[in-house]
Amino acid sequence: MRRLLPVFLALGAAVAVAAVDTTAGTDDAPPRPKGFAAGSQIPADFAVTVSDLSGASVLLRERIPPARKDAQAVLLVFWASWCAPCIQEIPTLRSLNDFYGPKGFRIVGVGLNEGGDSAGLLRAAMNRHGINYEVLFDAKGEARDAAGMPGIPWSVLVDRDGTVRWAGPALPKEASALIRDVLTPKEERGSR
Repeated sequence: MRRLLPVFLALGAAVAVAAVDTTAGTDDAPPRPKGFAAGSQIPADFAVTVSDLSGASVLLRERIPPARKDAQAVLLVFWASWCAPCIQEIPTLRSLNDFYGPKGFRIVGVGLNEGGDSAGLLRAAMNRHGINYEVLFDAKGEARDAAGMPGIPWSVLVDRDGTVRWAGPALPKEASALIRDVLTPKEERGSR
C-alpha cells in the first residue's frame, strides 16, 4: 500500500491540474455546452424530425412554443420503455398533465431508440402505464443529440417564448412550482 501512495498522489495532482479553468483571466468565453440549458432559447432553426407512434414524421419544433400556439409551456420528457427511473416518473407526469393541462401546459414524451425500443414498445408502455400525454419516437437519435443529455430520464421545460426554464435529469421536487411560475404571465410574476 505504501508503494501505491505516490502513484495515488500523482494521479490526484494530475486530476486537480486537469480541473483548473484554463479560461480564467482571459477574454475568451468558454465554449457553450451542447444542448438545451436553462436560460437559453430554443433556436428558431431547430429542425429535428421525429415521428408519432404511427410512423408519421413530426417536426419537433412544432411541438414547442412559440411555434406551438396551444401551449403556454411544454415539458419535453426524454425516456425509454425499459428505463426504470423513466417509468417511475410517469404517475407524476400524468398528475402534472391532469392539473396544469387545462391551464396551457403540455407534455411531450420523446421515446428514444435505445436498448431495442421501438414505436410499438413505446405504445405498449403508454397503454400499460396510462400515459395521458403525447409521445413521439426519436428513431434517429436527432432529438437526443440536440438536447445534449447525458442520460435518461431527461426533461426540458420550455416557456411560451421558447426559453428553456429548466433542463435536467429526472423531475425536480419543485416541478409543480416551476410549471406554475412558467404559466403565470410575466406582469403577474413581477407583482408577487
